Amino acid sequence: YLVSVHVDNIYASETKQKHIEVSGESYLITEVDFDYRIKVLEFSSREVKLVLSDKYHKTARNDSSDGSILNLLNNFGTDIAQQITSAIFPMRLMVQANGLLTVNRGNGVLREGQKLNAYRVGETVIDPDSGETLDSLEHHLGVLVVKDVKPKYSIVSFVDAQTLTTENDYVVRFLETDPASDKLDSM
Repeated sequence: YLVSVHVDNIYASETKQKHIEVSGESYLITEVDFDYRIKVLEFSSREVKLVLSDKYHKTARNDSSDGSILNLLNNFGTDIAQQITSAIFPMRLMVQANGLLTVNRGNGVLREGQKLNAYRVGETVIDPDSGETLDSLEHHLGVLVVKDVKPKYSIVSFVDAQTLTTENDYVVRFLETDPASDKLDSM
């Protein structure tokens, strides 16, 4: 895979603010802002696997300057790495012989109580002009909740009852808004 990253209009700052006038305690406001465009290509087929283009803007309040800008950038990097990994190797929902539902992601990616979208993979979409495989249709099945996280997989269940078969292929995607995923307080 070839990953192309382009970043523009970078701005980062730390500003000291008064917190409590009587004690003289203070805190820092950290701000990071930039535009980015990331493209992931499968080298052998030249197939575009993912294109991300957006503006990243985060602010956080910290007690000290010990890596606060770096923490904001690390959070961005972790999020982007998960998106790239999911585009190349999507999370799969598997029906075990005993009916237990598992997802092929564990510690470091998922956490107990996290909610995810589940889809049944359908028909392949092919570009009529180039013959290129564009993607597969995905049929939304419902929302999953993570019940138990293991080192390499997680046990999940549907919020609303669903019946799945072992014959179908299922993928899992992160919910678009997951407020618990922000590790720093946004302002």
